[in-house]
Amino acid sequence: MSQSIVNQKDRSVHFWKFFVLFLLSTGLIVAAVYFNYHLSDRETEMLRSEVKAFRIQEEAQSKFASTMEDAKKLIDSLSLPGVPVNFIDQQASDKIKQLSSTQYVDSSIYGALNRSIVNTLLQYEKYTLKVVNYGNAPKDLEELKLKYDQSQRDQEELKKNLDNCRALLNSNTGD
Repeated sequence: MSQSIVNQKDRSVHFWKFFVLFLLSTGLIVAAVYFNYHLSDRETEMLRSEVKAFRIQEEAQSKFASTMEDAKKLIDSLSLPGVPVNFIDQQASDKIKQLSSTQYVDSSIYGALNRSIVNTLLQYEKYTLKVVNYGNAPKDLEELKLKYDQSQRDQEELKKNLDNCRALLNSNTGD
């Protein structure tokens, strides 16, 4: 006594449709989860490399700033009385050369900023040396200007006295 199943053909078609759609949707979900974690790993690795580059950059900028401060202190000490100017100038030049070699050579804002700082330090060193070499020249120049002005006034006064003497002499001889 075998019983026959009603709508057996329709049931098996619907079963296979369900099974295929179930496998398809399950496969899509598994693929989405896999790619989500796989892309997260790539993103994490990319972020790690960016953090590493940032730390290297931060360390280099820290060294640059420290060397810059040392160079500035050396240049500032050039104007102190009684210091060996040539020796300290050589040390300051060495620090500036060290800055030039440690600066970023890329086209980032740090590279441009560091080049600008090095150029400014070079100019600062140059003008500080000029001030040191001139010494009291500006003060002496002011004193000489005052003496020149005084001598000009004295000369004008002497000319007036001479003119008065000539006029007096002419008036005495004319009588």
